[in-house]
Amino acid sequence: MKYILTLSAIISCNVTAGEIKLDDIYEKFNMRTIYSSYGQRLKYYCESYPKEYFSKENIKHIKGKKLELISGDDIWVFTIKGPNQLVLSNKISDASYNTLDEYTVYYDKDNNDWRANKILLKKSEDCVKYVKGKVSEG
Repeated sequence: MKYILTLSAIISCNVTAGEIKLDDIYEKFNMRTIYSSYGQRLKYYCESYPKEYFSKENIKHIKGKKLELISGDDIWVFTIKGPNQLVLSNKISDASYNTLDEYTVYYDKDNNDWRANKILLKKSEDCVKYVKGKVSEG
């Protein structure tokens, strides 16, 4: 009986996580686990997900397997390449920052988010709360 319950729990966890979708990228993709132009912001601010930095108005293109977020000169294009495979293009149009990286992502059930295995920028204890349009102490 114990074996059946354990197997059942494993299957239900896998079904819950499944494959990453475009909504998951915006809502639950932990930006602290990839290399990007937001590296310094992520060290300073407390937030971790695109939805906390890009408002819905910043979503310029969602089609099929592509999500484009634009905030000023900062352009992010996420493309789902395959099951839990993301390609991220991140460039700043008025500067010399332009990257293209591919990431394997996984669902982290302990944190209820999607992550890559590249890095993990930890939140500092004195991080500042980012509020779209203004900054406040956190």
